[in-house]
Amino acid sequence: MKRQRGMALALALLVLAIASILAYALIDQGAASRATAAAYGRQLQAAEIARGLEAWVGEQLRRDLVERAAVDSRNEEWAGALPPLPFERGTVTGRITDLDGRFDLNALVKDGAVVDFQLRRLERLLTQLDLPATLAPVIADYLDADGLPLSGGAEDADYLGLDPPRRPANRPLSHLGELLYVRGITPAIYAKLLPQLTALPPGSALNVNTASLELLMALHPQIDLPLARQLYQEGRAQHATLGQFLEALAPKGIAFTAAEQQSLSVQSQHFELRATIVLDGVPHAARAVIQRNIEGVRVIERGLNGAR
Repeated sequence: MKRQRGMALALALLVLAIASILAYALIDQGAASRATAAAYGRQLQAAEIARGLEAWVGEQLRRDLVERAAVDSRNEEWAGALPPLPFERGTVTGRITDLDGRFDLNALVKDGAVVDFQLRRLERLLTQLDLPATLAPVIADYLDADGLPLSGGAEDADYLGLDPPRRPANRPLSHLGELLYVRGITPAIYAKLLPQLTALPPGSALNVNTASLELLMALHPQIDLPLARQLYQEGRAQHATLGQFLEALAPKGIAFTAAEQQSLSVQSQHFELRATIVLDGVPHAARAVIQRNIEGVRVIERGLNGAR
């Protein structure tokens, strides 16, 4: 089965590579510099190969939804690294990650107002990562619609004195890279947070099957490391329903409000594809965020080389 899928991917990439080579030939005819044309041509070809990879991954995710709609976990075929695919002028490698297994910063705010239980979760997550919990209200203030700072937060007056001066966005993040504009978020802190966070469209829910140990502990103050490990199952968690997950917590006296339960799931809608395309010895980093639901599969964010 995996060999057949690999062949299907190879064929898709080959067709797109041929198309991009033709496009490159047209560019080369009118370019003043062959070196510049060659670099530009490789960029176009890498982009086309990335589109082919996106299409193939999208089809695998669509098929997974049809065959196993009720649950998503790290035990499924889409999860993890794709096998290296050699082709005539290079290789393609990649990895698919479930973004619904991360803390969605945009869930901090609903209808412009801060969601308190999400703020507390972020505080606990920061603590688990040995980062200041005081960053949580600052991040929330960057997203909420009003200009009134939370306790320990930051609004316009705090940003206008920075170098360079700026204002908080007061809206959901369009991509996670915007977190670097938040007061107090250094590149080192950002790098430590990156594997745990995401910025998704409204209505997303955290998949407890693919959440990290740290994020599971952040869900409730009574979830300690031993309990989180029991839930995590060494990264192989496969709770069939959210109810099953909640039942595992009940003996510990841990319960969630209706709103908290609505923020959790055992299904996923958002996936990140990261790929390295080596073409003529030159590596190109590609990234795409793929949204999958009953309405279909589509790419909602993509980048090449400068991918966030």
